[in-house]
Amino acid sequence: MKEDGRTREEIATELSDYLGEDISRDSLDAFSSEAREKNNISAYRLFALFKLLKAPELLNELLADTDFLVVDRKYKSLIDRELAIETREKINRWIDAADAEWKSRK
Repeated sequence: MKEDGRTREEIATELSDYLGEDISRDSLDAFSSEAREKNNISAYRLFALFKLLKAPELLNELLADTDFLVVDRKYKSLIDRELAIETREKINRWIDAADAEWKSRK
């Protein structure tokens, strides 16, 4: 929220409008406070805040203990390309192993 440029009051108002429920600045402060562990933000509120702020780091924080991360959709084709290359290399190794086995049996 610090990097967003809007005040916390503005963010709270927009989040309230988006969710159709009252979200106060105090709630945002509590959600973002590392010292207040009992004030966890609900998943649907976190997702709404992510959409409002366009801040993938919010979701990446949730995924920190996993092998996953959130990336911008514009990178999907590059990721797909890399996955295809990995698959092609795996298939080539499989073909090479089959060729080697075939040749060894002659």
